[in-house]
Amino acid sequence: MNEPLKDLGFWSSYPSLYEKAARIQKECFPYSPEEKGALFYALEVCGEVGELLNVCKKIIRTSDREKASSLRLKAFPEEAADCAIALSMLSQAEGLMPRETEYAFPVEDGGFHPLLIALAEAASGLYAAAWKNAVTAEGISSALSVLYALSRVMNCDLAGAVNEKLDKIAVRALEKHYD
Repeated sequence: MNEPLKDLGFWSSYPSLYEKAARIQKECFPYSPEEKGALFYALEVCGEVGELLNVCKKIIRTSDREKASSLRLKAFPEEAADCAIALSMLSQAEGLMPRETEYAFPVEDGGFHPLLIALAEAASGLYAAAWKNAVTAEGISSALSVLYALSRVMNCDLAGAVNEKLDKIAVRALEKHYD
């Protein structure tokens, strides 16, 4: 049985977050997403998804409730934001604007493992599509929908996490932290 997740803010915030990411990229970095290219950003998506999955693994593994709570409240939102930003950069590299889609996730197991699998598959699918010059708005939208559904399961405000992370990136870029 599948249960749809309703949007509680991410999709309505996404266009402004997309524009903020584009503005930071333009103002703070010496290269545009188009110059780096889709293959670079699709690989970045895979790397960021891997980091998020690692946080999820640690949440599952730990029996220490305080540590699990800390991972849920701090590490998960930051890694989820990194994934969303990487997907936004991939969108910009391809000149695409993802559209709101609703991801119906399996209710059994809280939807957690099926969501992790779907996110890993979406990331690797985008990387393969970038290699073939075949990235689509639908593929990126699908990955964002799965990420948003996972964030909902984790009680994470994805839009807020992305906004906060973009602010941190802007400060760090101005400090020349990134090459």
